[in-house]
Amino acid sequence: MGFSKLGLHYGNPDVAEGTGAGPGQPASPEGDRPGPWQERLGPYHGHSPFFEGEVEPCINGRVLACGAYFGEASDRLVDRLLSEQLQDGGWNCEAPPSKRSSFNSTICVLEGLLEYEKAKGATSAVKDARLRGQEYLLERKLFRSLSTGKVIDRDR
Repeated sequence: MGFSKLGLHYGNPDVAEGTGAGPGQPASPEGDRPGPWQERLGPYHGHSPFFEGEVEPCINGRVLACGAYFGEASDRLVDRLLSEQLQDGGWNCEAPPSKRSSFNSTICVLEGLLEYEKAKGATSAVKDARLRGQEYLLERKLFRSLSTGKVIDRDR
């Protein structure tokens, strides 16, 4: 099973739950397919393990959530996400150069951090980052531009 297939099947903990696999279990009940924790990302990402993530916070938030589900929540990935939080409290897959957070990236990271906290327990650094990210969304009433008050574009 390649990375693109993993991204499709394991990119969402709800989808992963539907496989019947649980923490520490293989990806199929019969154990005849490798679990996602055995996958490696391609050469662009240094063939790193799937649950160590890649370069974009939006993807890494989803990977963290899935890793937490399968009992593979990565401390290294959390550290990376915490270091990528922007001044406004959120995250953006286009940072740098972008200095403004994206709703989509922020929501993906917040889901990952919450699942990490459920799996491994809350730390002050993770909780603080998650609360700042939540505040970023609340300041914008979950769907409005902070500067104009207008409803955001779908792809933000």
